[in-house]
Amino acid sequence: MINILLLNWNSFDDIEKCINQIFKSEFTRYRVILIDNNSDEIDKNKIVELFNKLKIKFEDKIYLVKNSENFGYA
Repeated sequence: MINILLLNWNSFDDIEKCINQIFKSEFTRYRVILIDNNSDEIDKNKIVELFNKLKIKFEDKIYLVKNSENFGYA
């Protein structure tokens, strides 16, 4: 099992493209953990909406962590 960690801070368009490509993969032993580093409200709402949509189809393959502040990359 591979864990794919995607860190987001106000970059919804890039994250959406990345996630869509991951879910097109023929390899199926993975899960995506999307970490939102307290994006602005518009981006945060888009992330939650995308997550809810994908969770219906890929229920055990995607997880969302919503940080209360931007903890940075490292």
